[in-house]
Amino acid sequence: MSQIPNNNIQLTEDEIARRLNKYVVNDETAGSLFHPDTPLPQKRQLLQQMLDGAARHAITASNAVLEHRFGEHQKSFEDTDRIAREMYRDRMFDKFFGKYGTLKDYRKLVEDSVAALSSREDLPTDDDKLFEMIANEATSRVKPLKPDFVLVPDDKSGAPAGGGSQSAGASAPHPTHTPASTDAGGYQGGTAGGSRQSSVPAGRAEPGLWDDN
Repeated sequence: MSQIPNNNIQLTEDEIARRLNKYVVNDETAGSLFHPDTPLPQKRQLLQQMLDGAARHAITASNAVLEHRFGEHQKSFEDTDRIAREMYRDRMFDKFFGKYGTLKDYRKLVEDSVAALSSREDLPTDDDKLFEMIANEATSRVKPLKPDFVLVPDDKSGAPAGGGSQSAGASAPHPTHTPASTDAGGYQGGTAGGSRQSSVPAGRAEPGLWDDN
């Protein structure tokens, strides 16, 4: 905790002096230092004590100011970092829904899928492959709510990217990835047709996977 008094805390001058390790010359020290009968070695000792005390006070005060300023800069950095993460998260969701528009009406389930996959250590670095993994995971969560849902990625070749389902004979590619939520694991979804679980393995969370915390 910073030694500098907080605006919400009222301190006396003595309390501030103690916090900043201020060296105070008392009457006894001053009298001995200036008394003509005080031996010279004792005067040197008193002067050295005063210099050492002043140095300790200067170091303590300097560290307190540094700590206080660092705390202010750290708070500013944390705010900036949070805003940057939020902007990154929004941009990635926009890119994802630009490719998988059929999932746009199920954003909460997509967010749940991103959270479930974020602990995996084998996530692809390629956005298209990562989007495909998230889309397949999200699809497995949408299906119990909307059995006729069909995932239709926008492959830029004229395939529809909007919402709505398609017939079983649609030419859109069918996901081949086994969704994590269809296997045994940790996700417990309150969907129609019973609880669904995820086999997403436990592990360290990959920083930057659309995470703003």
